[in-house]
Amino acid sequence: MNKKKPTGISILSVLMVLYGSVFEIISLSSIWLLGDWWLAGVILFLLGTPFAIVSIVLGFGLWKGKKWARNITIILIYFEITLVIIWVIGVNTIIPFPFSLQLFGVYSLIPLLYTIGKDIIGLYYLSKPNIKAYFGQNKQINK
Repeated sequence: MNKKKPTGISILSVLMVLYGSVFEIISLSSIWLLGDWWLAGVILFLLGTPFAIVSIVLGFGLWKGKKWARNITIILIYFEITLVIIWVIGVNTIIPFPFSLQLFGVYSLIPLLYTIGKDIIGLYYLSKPNIKAYFGQNKQINK
């Protein structure tokens, strides 16, 4: 059965592979970029490398239409949303909200809002019936 790859899956796959590659380059270069703080660079490398590899593998899995890639991507999206919520609650529990806004600035909220936004769009897209059908997880294909 020859199934046509949705354009959004092609874009998502390429972005995930690029993200993983750039993340690995940054992770690897952090050892040298941090200079005297080389130990922090090694820790960043050791923590960052698995995330980069997972992103690259999932990107190729999505490209090939693998069910496991879609399922793991959805799980990781939920995990990322949970981490963002914990971060926001944690920072605002430790530092009262008006003060944290003064301390970190409004611009500290932009990456968090971006992350939540892209995750919601990703969940919506990966839950569409034609996308599920591409991954073989929906019996009926919408035309």
